[in-house]
Amino acid sequence: MKKKKIKNPLIKRIPRELLGDWKKYLVVALFLILTIGFVSGMYVANESMLIAANEGVTKYKLEDGHFELNKKADETLLAAIETGTKADVKKYYLDKDYASLEKQILKAAHYHASNWEFKIIYPMNPQTFGIEQVKTEMAQGLAACDTFHGFRYFAGSKYLQEFLSLIGKLRYQQRWAKAVRMPETFVMGHMLVVAILSYFMSLELDNPCRKRLENNFFSGLFHDLPEVLTRDIVSPVKNSVKGLDSIISEIEDEQMREVIYPLLPPAWHREIEYYTQNEFDSKIIDDGEINMVTSDLINEKYNEDKYNPIDGQIIRGCDHLSAYIEAYMSLSYGIKSEQMQSGYDHLKGKYKDKVIGGINFGELFDYFVL
Repeated sequence: MKKKKIKNPLIKRIPRELLGDWKKYLVVALFLILTIGFVSGMYVANESMLIAANEGVTKYKLEDGHFELNKKADETLLAAIETGTKADVKKYYLDKDYASLEKQILKAAHYHASNWEFKIIYPMNPQTFGIEQVKTEMAQGLAACDTFHGFRYFAGSKYLQEFLSLIGKLRYQQRWAKAVRMPETFVMGHMLVVAILSYFMSLELDNPCRKRLENNFFSGLFHDLPEVLTRDIVSPVKNSVKGLDSIISEIEDEQMREVIYPLLPPAWHREIEYYTQNEFDSKIIDDGEINMVTSDLINEKYNEDKYNPIDGQIIRGCDHLSAYIEAYMSLSYGIKSEQMQSGYDHLKGKYKDKVIGGINFGELFDYFVL
């Protein structure tokens, strides 16, 4: 008699088990698939990412920590670099006593700005986990900044606090009339970029006086300050009607006198006005009178602290360079619009081989060509 073959009991049990707990096994399967895919992707992409990173150093002109001088360094400059008198970034971070007051001011500014942002967030999120700890740490951080007179003067002035609150709006004021682009840029960030560019451009000048360096930085920093009241108005709109640019400038000056200046100490008014009026004209002060000149003329005759020079033409070039880079980045990411493309093309042609006050802006613009 032929024996009956016994069937494997797992044949029915396994499908039944899978069907009974299909949700659990589906989660396990998805977890395994995603883990295997992620790890495999890392191994596959590793080599190509390393190649892209190495090529990017050349392709995108990344800094390698080296620098070049415009002319051969003399013994005095070499000694200054060796001792850290010049080009010593490392000392700023490692030597606690180096630039002590500057570090205190920077720390206080950081906490005041962060506290201003926190005051916006806190009322809308009082129940968020850990927010009370952040509030305590913010108060402790501000208290720790009370190490110099300027901090106490600012903290005790209601008007300066309101001035901070007013200009803080520039942090959220979008540029390019809200045209779609990537990344988004805001007026406050643009002002800082222009200030930094203006300072670095000024360092490239032939032995610039100290007031020239300071004025160019602060003029760049405040050049769009009136826009906290009038909002960002793009150049095509300003230039669309003859005389409109002058009308907008008059409105900005009037708003500055009515809204901004009352929040500032009277002793500051003349200086702020010097920075913000005719901000893109190069100018000097001679015998108490403001005279419009050119940056080339400042190089020749007025490069002294007593003339209080400002290179408005260079600041204008930096303003356009900043806008040009914004357009370049958006277009290179594939985010295009007629306004963006038109602005990019116009500035590219405008600064072709252009030199302002000895600064070759044409060469700088050529770094950002699509």
